[in-house]
Amino acid sequence: MTVPERVRQFAFERYVEPARAAGLGEISIRLGDIQRSLELDNPMQTVRSALQTKKFERKTGVELLSPGERRPLADTRCRFRILER
Repeated sequence: MTVPERVRQFAFERYVEPARAAGLGEISIRLGDIQRSLELDNPMQTVRSALQTKKFERKTGVELLSPGERRPLADTRCRFRILER
């Protein structure tokens, strides 16, 4: 499994599924939390790019609302709308 695939799978399992089960309409994912949890040596941009793809949106049933501000990447958050499945 490639790094972007691992990132997308982790984000789905850790953030999207629980939010959907709780009936939430939106989630915010902090990029640094994913990098730390997966112990990635890759640049933070890899995490950001993996979550900002249409592939992630289609596979997980979310819509990217905000790609996050350009602050230190570890603190950047991406906001997603949880779509019905």
